[in-house]
Amino acid sequence: MMGSIKVANAYDANLELAKSGEIRILQPIFNIYGKRRAFSARFSVLRRLNTTSGLRSFLKPKTKLGWAGIVVNGCIRDVDEINDGCDIGVRAMALHAEKPGKKGIAEEHVPIHVGGSMEL
Repeated sequence: MMGSIKVANAYDANLELAKSGEIRILQPIFNIYGKRRAFSARFSVLRRLNTTSGLRSFLKPKTKLGWAGIVVNGCIRDVDEINDGCDIGVRAMALHAEKPGKKGIAEEHVPIHVGGSMEL
């Protein structure tokens, strides 16, 4: 887990990387869930549209491999379970009570837009 760091100081210290696009700062649209308040790391893209199909099977081994956190470009549910049981950081736009469907689009390693920043 990374130590406490001020976002402005981290950005200033890595200005050239930010200008080149090697690092990106997400817009402040995400709420904080899970046990880690701050995290940074390489990422993988998992896009789910109107489905959670395959989500648990994708995430379960990742948390055992030392993942720092996940960013959900959408809503999550079961927040008490996430806050109490996730040793990783979780960012999501909001909470939603409705259960997602089992049919929909499920893709991995595809370009997406998250928080105003193009992520690959």
